[in-house]
Amino acid sequence: ACLTQQDEAALQARLETSPHDMRQEAVLCVPYDRRLPYIRVRTRQALRLVGQRLVLRVDGWQPGSRYPDGHVVRVLGAINNLTAESDAVLVACGVHWQPFCPAALAELPAVSRPEDWTVPPGERACRRDLTGQQYFVCSIDPVGCTDVDDALHVRALPEAEAEG
Repeated sequence: ACLTQQDEAALQARLETSPHDMRQEAVLCVPYDRRLPYIRVRTRQALRLVGQRLVLRVDGWQPGSRYPDGHVVRVLGAINNLTAESDAVLVACGVHWQPFCPAALAELPAVSRPEDWTVPPGERACRRDLTGQQYFVCSIDPVGCTDVDDALHVRALPEAEAEG
């Protein structure tokens, strides 16, 4: 979710006139899934939420109220930031990402520093390198899959096109 444009504009205007005002604000947030209603969030941190992609939790919906009430669970990062937007898609799809466990890391080749490991030349020759920051690569293997080998990538191209 993110704040509505009207609330962002009002908060930005208040920031210019009184930057240290920490009163509680009620702001409306637009869910990532446009089929869901706006969610009202009451917070003293409203200024920190301007321009940010958020994870919200709905706490309830009072009878006669136009919007459900909720709270911020996590700030994912700036809107239009690749990592924040990617995390938003993962959250929206219910994908629970976590670092590799120690047992999985123990399967890696032994090196003194991670930077010392390189892809063997024979492997590099028969693969396309998608490790640069200009790519976003994600697995499309099903839940519970043990050989994570199916993936998609997206890369921005000039003229607002995309490669995938």
